[in-house]
Amino acid sequence: MLIPAILISYKYPDSIEEAKSLCVAGGYQPVQVILMRQLRHGKFGVGEGKADEAKQAVADFHATHVIVDDKLSAQESYNLSKHCACEILDREKLVLEIFKARATTPEAVLQIKAAELTYE
Repeated sequence: MLIPAILISYKYPDSIEEAKSLCVAGGYQPVQVILMRQLRHGKFGVGEGKADEAKQAVADFHATHVIVDDKLSAQESYNLSKHCACEILDREKLVLEIFKARATTPEAVLQIKAAELTYE
């Protein structure tokens, strides 16, 4: 069963479809897509209005995650997590989760762990 999530992505159709596919591959079902022209804004990594929209969507759809189709700094991720009261995944963290779930050899598991430590 897929986990309900709110997706914040670019407004271009190809970007949206790619982001949705990544969500599904990671075990998440995008129940709402919030579109942006650009994702690099202020303390949330997205504009304050879009952060409020994500917060409302989390409440409306009982989502447990917000997935942002871009890289967020640790501070931006923390701020957005506190604002929306849920877990935040940026694109890099989502991709790492996908690889981690599919790693089958001990070497692959170690490479993923090294990548996670680099990410953090």
